[in-house]
Amino acid sequence: MIDLTTLNYWAILVTVVVSFSIGGLWYSPLMFANAWMAEHGYKEEDLGGAAKAMSITALAGIVIAIVLAVLIRHLGIEGWRAGLHLGLMLGIGLVGMIKLSDSLFNNYSWKLIFIEAGYRVVFVVVNCVILASWQ
Repeated sequence: MIDLTTLNYWAILVTVVVSFSIGGLWYSPLMFANAWMAEHGYKEEDLGGAAKAMSITALAGIVIAIVLAVLIRHLGIEGWRAGLHLGLMLGIGLVGMIKLSDSLFNNYSWKLIFIEAGYRVVFVVVNCVILASWQ
């Protein structure tokens, strides 16, 4: 039985805020925004308002953090190192490979694959490290 009442919702909230911040930085001009837009063939004016996408992304981040918290609790994962190991396994072995497969069928360049999959791997690793460290 999965008991959602025993989860550390402060850790989940921090995880969501940190992950959302990493996404903001990752897709900013300081990091990969320009390369990402160029690879997709987007111009700044093509992107339009991001409020809807950001709102849904925040909700998705909450769901992901809750699912990872349940998995971490169920597996008995404790501490940042164990969280890092789980995050790398899930990030690279599951999320990264799904993103790779989808991207190849969409004929994405390797540069774009590394930008998008790289963010998802970092996202999962950070989630797992925070949640495993702070139960």
